[in-house]
Amino acid sequence: MADENNFKLAHFSEEGKFFKSLDSMKKLPNVPFRVAVFMYDKRYEIISIFTEFQNNSNFINKFTLLEEDNEKKLYICNTEKKQDESELYFIVYKDKRISILLSNQSKEDWKNSLDFFKAFYPFLVRIFLRSFQILKILGYVEAESGLDLIAKSYVAKRYFGSPRSEVCYEKISYKTAFDQALTNNLWIDSIWVGLENKEKQLGAVRLNRRGIFSYSGISFYQFYEKFLVKVIDFFLKSYLDILEDKSRSLIKLEPKPIKIVLSDDVFVQKESFDKLIEKIKDKLKNWGYSVLAGSGILGQIMLHDYETGSSFDLYVTSSREMYIVPQTQVTEISFNNLLAFILDNFEGEIQNAS
Repeated sequence: MADENNFKLAHFSEEGKFFKSLDSMKKLPNVPFRVAVFMYDKRYEIISIFTEFQNNSNFINKFTLLEEDNEKKLYICNTEKKQDESELYFIVYKDKRISILLSNQSKEDWKNSLDFFKAFYPFLVRIFLRSFQILKILGYVEAESGLDLIAKSYVAKRYFGSPRSEVCYEKISYKTAFDQALTNNLWIDSIWVGLENKEKQLGAVRLNRRGIFSYSGISFYQFYEKFLVKVIDFFLKSYLDILEDKSRSLIKLEPKPIKIVLSDDVFVQKESFDKLIEKIKDKLKNWGYSVLAGSGILGQIMLHDYETGSSFDLYVTSSREMYIVPQTQVTEISFNNLLAFILDNFEGEIQNAS
């Protein structure tokens, strides 16, 4: 008799019905299954925004609701360029400010899909990861799932100073992989981890600094249940909620800074602060800025996101410390955009300073 654990009995439940289409999705030859996580503004119905404000490319021309349960909605995205076995799905949570894009598209079509969604800032923004966040995510998933996460391979890079890359194929603890990279002044750019239960291999998951997840050896339902749900939970608990009660108001005028500790002594030369200004001008499109104080190394910058109306004060207080002080009417999406900019240019770690 076949092992009853191999029967997908969950497909007969409400949740199982939701995931049935995703589990049975056909794959293109040698094309990985990719997943990206987004944060969206819950004040708006995001599908209506897509329908009303589609960009000029119209790469995705229709969202069709397939399934719905108490927690989430599943849409299939119709694209203007569709291959026979290529599929693109979008999951929108009802009570969480999270949505998920998943696809077995070719690399080119996947890029076009991501570009389509990128055009809808500030209603929606993709979540990017940094090396320290990947490490914390893996620790959280391991603790919450009871699984052992074993590094199968990783790519480590140095982004600042003298660039360098290192590829390692070695079955080691994921913590050891991060320690190895840090020893060489490198940061993990991407990592494949095996999901093991009492040394039994269940499948593997890849995640990278661009916030893209891939998985193999398991169904989407297993990946979702054992890994992705816990990643989302991690963000909601320890990353996205970092902004809570930090914005100033007429009632609460006192500043509540968010501290960022950089991995290197970045602000040590006379032109360091000026280089930060140049990066802001180059990278933060549709943002305004004013330099309120500057000494060549340290300083204060007032930033304003014209698209959301959010304002922040950014302080450089030492060679490796920065503070963000959210002002009034700050949105989580705008804060995430600013944070992604800082951590994309200066590898570091967030501390929820009070």
